[in-house]
Amino acid sequence: MLRKYRFHKQKGKRTCRRRRTERHRGRRRVTDGSALTLKCKFGKNPRNLSLVQKEVVDPFELGGKRTRGKDRTAGGDGTFNEALTGAYGFAGTAVGCLPYGSGNDFLRTFGTREEFLDLNAQLAGGAVPIDLMQTNLGLSATICAAGLDAQVAYGIPKFRRIPLCGGEAAYALSIAQQLCGHIGRRVEYVIDGEVLTVDCLMCAVCNGRAYGGGFMAGPEAQPDDGWLDVFIVRKVSRRVIAKLLMLYKNGQHFQNGQLTEAAKPYFIYRRAKSVSLRAADGRGPIIATVDGECAPCKQVSVQVQPLAGRVLLPQPAYQRFIAKKAGVR
Repeated sequence: MLRKYRFHKQKGKRTCRRRRTERHRGRRRVTDGSALTLKCKFGKNPRNLSLVQKEVVDPFELGGKRTRGKDRTAGGDGTFNEALTGAYGFAGTAVGCLPYGSGNDFLRTFGTREEFLDLNAQLAGGAVPIDLMQTNLGLSATICAAGLDAQVAYGIPKFRRIPLCGGEAAYALSIAQQLCGHIGRRVEYVIDGEVLTVDCLMCAVCNGRAYGGGFMAGPEAQPDDGWLDVFIVRKVSRRVIAKLLMLYKNGQHFQNGQLTEAAKPYFIYRRAKSVSLRAADGRGPIIATVDGECAPCKQVSVQVQPLAGRVLLPQPAYQRFIAKKAGVR
């Protein structure tokens, strides 16, 4: 049995990469006694992993369509997204992930990190179709966000250059910088033709449920229903931000298909197929993020691509997904 895994090389990650390779390269015997051959491939960096994904296995023609098999990545959301982008357009191709990244938000829509790290559960699972989002920052299976949260993520790298300042310290310094500056932007939204101009703190267009290392922005988002859940957070004072972010992080702003009473003064909610937004305050581009990749944008556009992707789920997550779909029918 041959399984293929994709890794990305990144400066400073040699130890982690070696540990992953030791666990997953070569012939490995799983608990049922069957032999398993794992083929590993490294990309030079996260951004070129989609090219590695296209090149590492020769695609063949089947019924006039480009066809591939099953691939899994070992890394975070960015690594997974690059492989998903590389597989896009190949009929029947499915992409899975072993969550060795810092955020691992993709899996939170379907299950737990422990389930996705269980190699036996991975092999006993299956592939399911999901919607994807086509954005001007690339393809995504999870969330496209803009505003304060994206600005914080965009500012982290410069603080990581400071000696002994990494991880949570860099994150805290980036938050402090943003809170000391001008808070909120005036943004024009076009949501399935509806035009809204809002003084907002941030927004999230959700195909999946989590981003930013566990912020449950779309707590009831369904990744295969053909719809995007859109949450706009209104501009608030600094003294309200902490309370609001805790509500947002825990997914307590949205329950049973509607905003909670505590969230209604601060949130706008829509379901949509297409969303675009642009800064309307003359203060330059707005910072947006998709799967951890941040960039300043004059305009952000997001369109749902119904059932355009296939992902591999470990057995418990796969069974829940199938049972839920059967219950809906």
